[in-house]
Formats: sequence, C-alpha cells, structure tokens
Amino acid sequence: MTKKLQKKVVKKPETKKAEPSKKAEVSKKAETPARVTKASPKKPTPVTEAGGLGKKHTCYSCNTKFYDLGKEEKLCPKCGADQNTRPAVKIKFPKSSPKLSEFDVVDEDVVASWVQKRIFYSSQIRKLMIQSQYSTRKIPDIRRMIILASPTGGGKTELCNYLDPSRFEIVSFDSRQVYKVLSVGTAKPEKAVLEHITHHLVDFLEPNETINAASFTALAEQAVEEIYLREKIPILTCGTGFYLKAFLYGMYPVPQVNPETRTRLEALSREERWNLLQEVDRETSLVINANDDYRVVRALEVFQSGGVKWSELKENKNDGYLTKGKLEVAGIFIQRERSELYDRINRRCKMMIDSGILEETKEVLKDFGEEAPALNSLGYNFALDYIKGRISMESFLEEFSRSHRNYAKKQVTWFKKEAILQATDWKTALEQIKNI
Repeated sequence: MTKKLQKKVVKKPETKKAEPSKKAEVSKKAETPARVTKASPKKPTPVTEAGGLGKKHTCYSCNTKFYDLGKEEKLCPKCGADQNTRPAVKIKFPKSSPKLSEFDVVDEDVVASWVQKRIFYSSQIRKLMIQSQYSTRKIPDIRRMIILASPTGGGKTELCNYLDPSRFEIVSFDSRQVYKVLSVGTAKPEKAVLEHITHHLVDFLEPNETINAASFTALAEQAVEEIYLREKIPILTCGTGFYLKAFLYGMYPVPQVNPETRTRLEALSREERWNLLQEVDRETSLVINANDDYRVVRALEVFQSGGVKWSELKENKNDGYLTKGKLEVAGIFIQRERSELYDRINRRCKMMIDSGILEETKEVLKDFGEEAPALNSLGYNFALDYIKGRISMESFLEEFSRSHRNYAKKQVTWFKKEAILQATDWKTALEQIKNI
C-alpha cells in the first residue's frame, strides 16, 4: 500500500514538469526580438474639427485614397487635383484597335479637357469617348427608338409617368423646356415625373442664353448614345418639329450671314418680320411662333443671305441620325379631337396663370432683363405685357390661351405631314410603347 502511494507521488511531478516547458517555449516565441523590430508605430490620422475623418475619396487623376476632412474643397494631397471638377468621362484610346487608328494623334488629356469644359465635338469622337466609359458593354447592331409626338397639351408628359424607368429614358425635343426658371409656362415635367424616369435636355440653359438646332442635335445624339450603352430604349418626346427634323435627317450648312442683314431685320416691327417670313417661306412660318423673334429673324437672314429657304436648309437625309446604324423606329403621334384638345389647352393655361407664370416672368425680368431670349417662349410675352400694365388679366388669359391653341394647330399640321409618325389615341400609344 505504501509502495503504491509512493509510486503515484513520484509520477505526478514528472507529468507536471512537461507542461511548464511548453508554456516556456510559447513565451519565448512571443518575446522574440524579431517581432518587436517589425512592429512600427501608427501615424496619427487627421480628423475634422468635429472629430471625424469626413468622406473618403479616390483621386480620379492618380488614384490616391484620402479623406476630405469635411472641407468643401476636395483636393488630392498628392497631385492637387480637385475632385469637384472631375471629368465626366475618362478617355482611353487603345492604339491596338484598328477602328481608332485615325484618332491616335489626339492627345488623351486634350480630349479629357474637352469633356470637362463641355465643348461639343464630332459625333464619332464622342461615341468613342462614351464607349470608353462603358468598356464592358457594346451598342447592339439593331437599336430601337421611339418618337412620341403630340401638340402642346396632348399628354406626352402624363404618358411618360406610366413607363418603366428600367427600360426607357426620355430625350426631350422641346426648345423651351431647356430653360431654367421657366417651369410653369413651358409645362416642364414635374419633380415627381423627373424622379420617376430619367429625362435629358430639360432645365439646363440659362434664360439669357440661346441654343440652335445644330447644338441641340449634338446634345441629343450624345444622350441617345448613352441610353443605348445603358441598354435602354430612348423615347424622343417631340414638341419642336425643327429640332426633331434636324436630328433625324441632318442639316445643310447655313450660309454666312452679314451682320448688317440682321441689324436691318431687327429694326423692323414684329408684324413686318412675320409678314415677310410668310411671304418668302410659308412652310417655316407654320412651325414657329410669330412671337419668337430670334427664330423669325434667323429664318429671314438665312433667306436674304443665301437665297435659300430656311425650311429647305434644315433637311439633309445623308447626315441625320437615321443613317447611323440599323434602327427600328416607332413613330407615334398622339391625336385628339380638336374640341377636346382645345379644352385641355384652355384649362392648362388657366392653371399656368394660377401656378406662377407671372412670378417666373418677374424673376427672369429681374435677373436677366426684358431682352432675355427665354421670354420669347410661348405665352411669356403676354405675361410681360400684363406685368408692364399694357393688358388686363382678362386679356392676358384670352391671348395666352389663343396663342397656345394656334401653336397646337401648327404642330398638328407638321406632325401629319411627317411620314415616320403614325396617329393614334393616348391609351393605344401607351400600350404600344409598353409592348415594345
């Protein structure tokens, strides 16, 4: 008995000695000087006054990652590039591609500066730049396009609100909705509609600026190409026939205009200019407003400088967007009974007056003056007359409604002549677009 106990006592210390030896090895490894020398002290991280780091950025120029520390200026600490003025597209011209060989002489930084400064350039270079932004996607060989036309008050905006934003995007062909500030009087889509489905070429021009068909066409082509690269279908909502025709069929070069010709035409009264335009180019007078001084003068100065009608200059079927690749175009013209259309227009004009067209006119008048091109928009001339005390509120409403009805009549005349458009009612138009 005693012997057995002694044996147990002897064995216990032997087993206990093995455990501390393993712990000693672990502690020795942990205390090795190599680990101590590899560890480096952390640099203090800059913080904002509130104690945060702000927003994290990756410099578009040198790819350096940094925090803005809550400052408005987002300057890269390495290269100094301002992230607030980041170019919309980063350009790459791979020289290995034979399709781009003719553009190898174009410096990449120069083209990037064109984008940053929003200079409009040739459609071919623009297409390559857009493709570089979506390098993993390709424009399909056959592309679908929808043209949705209707006179003012016909219901284009309302229809667009029922469309699937994952399939469609809107390109607005309206020469008045381009202006900032003027929302009520131009029947610009409401905020809810703009948030529901993407709209292009709406609300981007200052009231004291002008835009011609060539510049508008370049912008429209860029928007359409980007929509295709997002694998969606562009819907061209048309209110201005001139712009749509220039986009689809192209434009002939406009003859050089003598400044004296413009000065002489501007010295005429509005009525005299309009009568002269009806005499020399009746087709043009059918699609523009008599109160649109800029376009009336433009049409007359082109005719007097080159002897060619403005309406004939607008079309060049060898240079329009219809010639660029294979297109499947569905042209839809929303047609309503004249009594129904006029009733919609009358109610709409009353609503515009109640909703603030006078306030918009006063704002433009205050900031840009009476000569601002935006005030040549349909109806704003009557709002200006009312503000100046030249007409009463009753006359304002009457003239305002009549001008819209007359304009709608001209639009219907133009749309009926356009072979690419097929007349249909509002509900059928909606179903046709949804089923495309």
